Amino acid sequence: MSGKTTRIAVTGLGAVTPAGWTVDTLMGALHGDALPVLTESRMGSERTEIKIRRVPTADPLPAWFFHPRLRRSSPVARFMTGAALEALGEPRAEAVRSGRLRLGIVATMLGACVQYSRRFYSEVLADPATASPIVFPETVYNAPASHLGALLGSQGINYTLVGDGAEFLAGLELATEWLLDGEVDGVLVVASEESDWLSAEALGLFVPSVVVAEGSGALYLERAESGVGLTLVSDAFENKAPGGRTEVLRRVLAEVPPDGIRHLLVEGGGFSAVWNGPSLSPLVQLGDALAASPAWQCVAACASLRGDAYDHASVVAAGRNQGFRAATFVNHRQSP
Repeated sequence: MSGKTTRIAVTGLGAVTPAGWTVDTLMGALHGDALPVLTESRMGSERTEIKIRRVPTADPLPAWFFHPRLRRSSPVARFMTGAALEALGEPRAEAVRSGRLRLGIVATMLGACVQYSRRFYSEVLADPATASPIVFPETVYNAPASHLGALLGSQGINYTLVGDGAEFLAGLELATEWLLDGEVDGVLVVASEESDWLSAEALGLFVPSVVVAEGSGALYLERAESGVGLTLVSDAFENKAPGGRTEVLRRVLAEVPPDGIRHLLVEGGGFSAVWNGPSLSPLVQLGDALAASPAWQCVAACASLRGDAYDHASVVAAGRNQGFRAATFVNHRQSP
């Protein structure tokens, strides 16, 4: 890797979704019919029902499921590990373990380890003497990224960003800064969420018709000039100005050369009224996975550029607190 390289490239993708534990299953779901929806009830009540899509059990279980850090971990940590390891790949994972690759990790979350929290307080209400103390290590927001770092033997920077549904794109921006500053050789940017009736009901207060999902998405970024196929060509940006979706799309498209460019939009819902080009929406096919949703969008955008169908792919995520954030990826074969 040349120290003079300033192009930030995406060279690894990983996904865990209700469709399965690989990027291929994610893409298959996005180009197929919407997945079946389960109906679950609030614990102790049959009056409140939630719509949900859950991640299927990995079959067979990968060996890392039995690592001491992950044997009793929350689902969110396992989803994160599955997506991150797919994006990193075994050769790079071995380079991290041997100290030959300085790895940075940026994890983003909103709900995080909600199942252990709900379980603990339910047990306290039922019988405080038998409430499980595992809530205390596993509900710390940076526990999943810590488990991932321990599994890889990584000694590099390891951050967890807590934010809304657009925070993954802020993670890409942070990763870019680390790479350009020479702090690391590569960065895993990964978002992960697990579903529970507690968070599902909370989300339903804002979006009553929502189908809640769970899972993880990951990108591996590094400095590379050629041979990687994909490049992050714009920093994630924030838009709180009036005009909403129309304005954010105008700003995204202003960065894309207008002539002969085949452009894909991977959006987070609600942009179809202001975009008449080709598009994908994980929200429609998979559901709302909070912080993991924009990660799925980015994975889908990059995976769509592997072939010859598109030259550019833009991701626009609507965060409930931060306004809109966006990023554009370009196929290297079409770039200067």
